[in-house]
Amino acid sequence: MKAIGLIIKYITKHQNNLASAYLFKKNFRDLLELNVEGLKELLDSEIFMYSFDFDEWPSSHTNDAELSVPYNDNLFNIRYASTYN
Repeated sequence: MKAIGLIIKYITKHQNNLASAYLFKKNFRDLLELNVEGLKELLDSEIFMYSFDFDEWPSSHTNDAELSVPYNDNLFNIRYASTYN
């Protein structure tokens, strides 16, 4: 388990982007159950927390509440998630 934790720390430090999310897509639950070290850093990294700027959205909006939605393999569907809630 220590080796897996070291790999996760390496990925969050040196490959900290959304493209690395595929590595954890099918085994994240197993990592949680095994209590592998480095999961906090993984969740706080840009691997799972992706911020994007969409120029067609208005820069000011009356609703300033934050919205968290699950990533469903399509970045463009996140835009419509607020209409389903």
